[in-house]
Amino acid sequence: MFKDLLVPVVLGEVSPEAFDLACGMAGGEGGHVTGLVSISVITPMVEAMNYFPEAVYESLAAAAREASQRLRAQVDACLARHAASSESRVSDSIWLTAPEVATLHAHYADLVVYGRTANAAAEAERSVFSSLLLASGRPVMVVPRNARWVAQPEKVVVAWRPSPEASRALHDALPLLRSARSVDVVVVDPKVGETAHGELPGVDIATHLSRHGLNVNVVSLPREGASTTTAILRHATQVDAHLIVAGGYGHSRIRQQVFGGVTRGLFEQATVPVLFSH
Repeated sequence: MFKDLLVPVVLGEVSPEAFDLACGMAGGEGGHVTGLVSISVITPMVEAMNYFPEAVYESLAAAAREASQRLRAQVDACLARHAASSESRVSDSIWLTAPEVATLHAHYADLVVYGRTANAAAEAERSVFSSLLLASGRPVMVVPRNARWVAQPEKVVVAWRPSPEASRALHDALPLLRSARSVDVVVVDPKVGETAHGELPGVDIATHLSRHGLNVNVVSLPREGASTTTAILRHATQVDAHLIVAGGYGHSRIRQQVFGGVTRGLFEQATVPVLFSH
């Protein structure tokens, strides 16, 4: 099970749902939750024709300290509602952005729990998510706003394709799958071939999971003119899934992160928690 969970607060707003989920997962297994307030105190660079008075730097530092303490108090309040072992932490840097600071801390956790918030810009949330997913080396649980977490998720939907990312996500999620009443391995318009699905799409991975003692159903879904994301989310809604597991597809480019359509769609549209791995 996940013993060391990190909940980063990066965009200046706390997600109570993320802390509820993390503490719920940790509480029954003797785990530990760290609420990390990640603050960037990058200051303006002095150039030959550009000078900033000392008061500007002092004001920026004071504002960063005030914001970090306000957020830490909110994190402490979220953690105090639960009996799980926990701590709050503030980390800042004058050289790194807040997402980069959070990513460094994620290296020392089993799972990153990232909660979406009401006022964050969509582009900013995608940037934080991409940094955590592509650079931390850890699975990332995305918690939508108003998402509820049950202590033992009984119904899990796995968005499957024969790829390293999907395989990694599936095996990262095994501690959660073992407690599920049923696991739906969903394949959408599967293509059969040596480098794609086998002759019976989904059967190979279902057989593998059955050897772990899991109750697995293979579900082949047609797109029916919709996107792959829509097909997966529609099925998750129909079966009242508590969790979706999916590979996180994307790659880094200069100053931006680029995601595949399904990864971005699940991140933005899911109403239940999604465990991503890259």
